[in-house]
Amino acid sequence: MRATAASTGSSSSAAERALLSGLLAVCEGVHAYDADRKGEALRRARCLMSRCVGLLLIQDAEPEGEQLAWAARIESEVLPTLGGLIRWSEKLGRRER
Repeated sequence: MRATAASTGSSSSAAERALLSGLLAVCEGVHAYDADRKGEALRRARCLMSRCVGLLLIQDAEPEGEQLAWAARIESEVLPTLGGLIRWSEKLGRRER
């Protein structure tokens, strides 16, 4: 991702910022004790990761191989995993009530 940003001449692309923000939100969600806070952070992470995919696909008129690979990997591995974590946090919330 950093190599992609460097090749476009920016030190930190919008896609990279969305990815980093998403990773921080995942950390918040995983480490939150309260189920509601956990779910909120994980939903925010999923939104930011989705944003990263979109930005990777639109930042250039014709996205290159590395950009497409990042977008595909986030879509196929990260987003479904976050969906599972969100469902898990919802089950935790039901148990707390």
